[in-house]
Amino acid sequence: GMLEKGSSKRNKRRFIMAKVLSENAAKVLSFLQANASADLTADAIAEALDMAPRSVNGTVTGLQKKELVVRQEVEGFEKKVIRLTAAGAGFDPEAEKAE
Repeated sequence: GMLEKGSSKRNKRRFIMAKVLSENAAKVLSFLQANASADLTADAIAEALDMAPRSVNGTVTGLQKKELVVRQEVEGFEKKVIRLTAAGAGFDPEAEKAE
């Protein structure tokens, strides 16, 4: 049974590693959490965080793959609004940040 235990531990560690956020991802996620009630597009986030819209979009795509955010069509907005998922809202960017 020892082999099994070792391999499951390794898989678990890999899963945790996969959750670690980049500096930008942590920044964007924290900003979304702080402004959860606002309708924020990637452009609005880029402006607020002084980031390039392109890197915000890339970052949002990464967060979306981790199921921490979703892009939603919202009436009155030309571009999609970025919303936190329940997982994203409860995620601690600091705890998960890569060194």
